[in-house]
Amino acid sequence: MIANRLYCAVYYVVSAFLLQNGYSVQTHHGIIQLLGLHFIKTGILEKEYGTLYGQLFSLRQTGDYGDT
Repeated sequence: MIANRLYCAVYYVVSAFLLQNGYSVQTHHGIIQLLGLHFIKTGILEKEYGTLYGQLFSLRQTGDYGDT
């Protein structure tokens, strides 16, 4: 439950960041891809931010859809 809320908070921050920079995305995977392609790989953001976002996404997926 906490991972879901934390992921959602970061998701909206990253979505706003992408929109502010002219990128419109419709899916969670699209946001991850654009963040990596335009901001992590170019060095605008440090790699650790992309790794953290990916980990939060995985935790959310496991918590929401994984077997319990």
